[in-house]
Amino acid sequence: MNRIVSAALDVAVVLIFVAVGRSAHDEPLWGIVVTAAPFLVALGVGQALVLLTPPSDGLRAGSVIWLVTWIGGLLLRQFVFSDGTAPAFIVVAGVSLALGLIGWRVVTALLQRGKTDKEKPRDADSVPG
Repeated sequence: MNRIVSAALDVAVVLIFVAVGRSAHDEPLWGIVVTAAPFLVALGVGQALVLLTPPSDGLRAGSVIWLVTWIGGLLLRQFVFSDGTAPAFIVVAGVSLALGLIGWRVVTALLQRGKTDKEKPRDADSVPG
């Protein structure tokens, strides 16, 4: 997948995570960028790490990007942005970001695998019967 598309999907995941969290706490959505900032910075670091250590696509990349975004975002949120990191938030952030950042890559891999399987020619030995 194109790196620009991958990066855009990752940014969308972080913004959706923040928007859902803010709306769940009845906070105005206009603050999404401020709340998302530490996670977006960490996401950028994670994407840079993946680009420097090929292969830069797939589940391995998603796992690296997730961990850096999650842990880095929490650390930046706590120590640079002076926002809280309650234990429940740590867990929710980790699960939500994993589902998003790794999840879309799993779906893409499954769709590509299905497409590849359909394109393989069938030989006489593989036909049941």
